[in-house]
Amino acid sequence: MLLRAMIFAANADSQARVHRRCVTSGDFNLFRGPEDRPPAVDMARMINAYSPELVLIEFRDREDALKVEEVIHASCPSTAILGFAENWPAEPVMRTKAGYIRVIPTSAPVETFKQAVVDVM
Repeated sequence: MLLRAMIFAANADSQARVHRRCVTSGDFNLFRGPEDRPPAVDMARMINAYSPELVLIEFRDREDALKVEEVIHASCPSTAILGFAENWPAEPVMRTKAGYIRVIPTSAPVETFKQAVVDVM
């Protein structure tokens, strides 16, 4: 069974890289978000509309990750979140009010990506 997932990235290039990881793994039914990442409130609305099991979000920094996670989990508490970033200055796993978020490099190998998905689900 394919995992329903949605991608939110900062730009088309980042979205394309993460999309390729998903396609290569063969484990996803993808809903692509807009090419430019919308505000967290709009992401939550889109997540409510499509009901993905997993959301892949490009984070700018730790503060951004915590804010986005809080907004999404307030309206979609059962949706798993896997973050990705080009240059992540913080630890790869962050505690949040709702649990934790894992963040991987945008260029992570497919096996690392697949393991991160298993970890957050």
